[in-house]
Formats: sequence, structure tokens, C-alpha cells
Amino acid sequence: MHWLMSLLLASVTLGAGFGDASASATPADDGTMTLDLQVEVGDAATVVAHLLDVGGDQQTVTLGSDDDGTYRGRVVTERANFIVVFEALYADGTGRASSPANLLELGVDPEMLGLEPPPLPDDEITGFSAATTRWIWIAIALTALSLALTALWAAGPKPAAKARTATPRQDQEVR
Repeated sequence: MHWLMSLLLASVTLGAGFGDASASATPADDGTMTLDLQVEVGDAATVVAHLLDVGGDQQTVTLGSDDDGTYRGRVVTERANFIVVFEALYADGTGRASSPANLLELGVDPEMLGLEPPPLPDDEITGFSAATTRWIWIAIALTALSLALTALWAAGPKPAAKARTATPRQDQEVR
């Protein structure tokens, strides 16, 4: 069930003429990755994927058809969050390009791309810094100690009641 939800969330619709697109990556031997691309295109003769590296080179990958309008391709490349533009070429000589999407949007794991998020500091997880959290625990401990001492005092031994002897008042007569 979880893999189905992640597959649905990982697919992106790229605009007119293009259906859902997705990508997955697996590590290769020399620090590169094997990238699998998939896109749904209706009646195109050929579909290619342009992998654009910001400030780097462009790679073009030809995708093969599954005869059901789904085109797939595989390429071994460096680990980077490429921008992918699919291009459908039709039999009449025209073509259409998809909207650009990066590999993260297409469903590639960020760790595979070397984009592991930094760990959050304590105050972003709990809302309090480590020093504040320490003072909160000290306050809780002191509160518990004061409640325990109050309970001991309330449950402790009571002083014995003194016997009262009747002493006459000055304005009363003694008989």
C-alpha cells in the first residue's frame, strides 16, 4: 500500500500532450547512478529526455515505447538533481516539449542525489533549545519534590491534644 501511495505521489503531469512522468535511481559502481525515466505520451513516433545540469552539460536519452503510450529509458550518469524536459517527436515532423521537472519532483530519493537534508537542531524539533529544555526538567523535578514534601507534612504525625482543665473566670463565683 505504501509503495502505491509513493508511486502516485512521485508521478508528475507535465502538460499538454504528456501524461504522468516518473524517475527512479539506483547507485552505480563508481559514484554514479543508474537513472530510469518513464513518461506517458499519446501517439508520438519518438520520445527523448533532455537532462539539464545547471551550469553543466546536457544529455539526451532516447526512450523506448511499451506500445501502450508509455516510454521508458535508462542512463548511467553523475549524481545530480537534473532538470528533465521530455520531447515528443511526431511522424509529421512536428514536436512538443514538456514542462521542465527536476528529478526530486519525478520521485528520485534525495539521498541518491547527494541531497541529504541536514539534521535539525534540538530547538527546531521541540521548539526549545537544549538549555531551556534542561531548565524545564529542573522545574518539573522541584515541583515534584515540593509536592512530595507537602504530602509528607500532611500525612505526618499530629501533635497530641492537651487536656483542658476548667479554670474559673474572674467574674464567676467558685462554688
